[in-house]
Amino acid sequence: MSEKSRGRARLERVAGCDKRRPPPDLTWLFSQVSTSVVDTHRLFPESNLQENGGNSTLFQALPAGTEGVSLLDQQTYRQWKSFMGQQKLSHPRRLRRSTIILQPFTAPSLPGYSLSEVAPVVLQHLQRFCTAFFSGMSVELAPSLNLRSIASLTSRVHTSTNRTQYLVGDILAYLQRHRPSHAQCVMGVATVDLYPSPEWNFVLGHASLTSGCGIFGFGRYFSSQFSSTAPTVEHQLGQLWVLARVVTHELCHTLGMKHCYYFHCAMNESTSIEEAATQPLFLCPVCLRKLKKWLRFDIFERYSQMREVLEETVEVIKDVSPQVSLSVPGNYHTSQEPGDHHCDAEEGKVHPPSESVFVGTHGPNNGSLPQGFQLQRLQAACQWLHTARESAHNFCQS
Repeated sequence: MSEKSRGRARLERVAGCDKRRPPPDLTWLFSQVSTSVVDTHRLFPESNLQENGGNSTLFQALPAGTEGVSLLDQQTYRQWKSFMGQQKLSHPRRLRRSTIILQPFTAPSLPGYSLSEVAPVVLQHLQRFCTAFFSGMSVELAPSLNLRSIASLTSRVHTSTNRTQYLVGDILAYLQRHRPSHAQCVMGVATVDLYPSPEWNFVLGHASLTSGCGIFGFGRYFSSQFSSTAPTVEHQLGQLWVLARVVTHELCHTLGMKHCYYFHCAMNESTSIEEAATQPLFLCPVCLRKLKKWLRFDIFERYSQMREVLEETVEVIKDVSPQVSLSVPGNYHTSQEPGDHHCDAEEGKVHPPSESVFVGTHGPNNGSLPQGFQLQRLQAACQWLHTARESAHNFCQS
């Protein structure tokens, strides 16, 4: 058997498609896979379509044997399906529901933070993208809650930023106690910096399937973490790419999906803010197979919905910021921060320490990615979806 054939067979086993003929949209999906490992450009993974017999392939494999990753960490489709079958027995009523709730938290007059709440237009775009991403589920935007209304909320002062951080567990416990009866899961959206336990430096987000709750903190993306100047609505819109990627990543965790080590994928683990900001927005075939099984959507239709939402978002950003540059400024680098730990917490997994934190040098976008970079990512994502739709159309016609 050739190397290509072995790679294809392995993919089919991982995705659970080796025993029977998959439906047309899955058949097309697996035709778009490169089984050879590709050193994808980290900043723009969507624009790196590998040629395969004259046809572009949309998904590229990751190198095997990632350091610190065991076979127990690698979740195949069948493992996920078995796990979710057990969870249905433990949470039969909640997992039958089809509503996601985004719960914004405000932090008015909080010392060290210039941004008290996320602009409504940003939350509305996040809601629309999540609706397309989790096609078949309804996504509701709940009224904002004051973070200080949570009783006995544990906090500490970060030694490097001198900003107050808040313990994830206390927020998740609050969300679980107040989760609406019609919701399958609730995702908190906060403007502050978070940490999951005393030995961790910070965490961007954390989600739990067992509680059906998650929380994501914007504190490390907006300038509130590094500057006394509050980010404008224009600047917040410029960060939509990374906010959408991390929110959907955490919501996938509430559906039992572990980190992906098979392909460049939205479910890749983040070990720094730079990685969280530059990883793909789209699920690989293995992870998309899981989501399709749970929500029973048509892959072609879902891609069309996502493209429509992203194209509208691009136009909104251009309207509010017509002078935004499409070049990537050179004032962003990876710095070292003692005792730093992974910024993406997966339930039940302990991460080894890492020392990379993506921060900016002095400037108006300090602490977040340049708006031009974010706009380029959104445009590359739209082109990726266009390529996927054209490929799917040609596949169905053949």
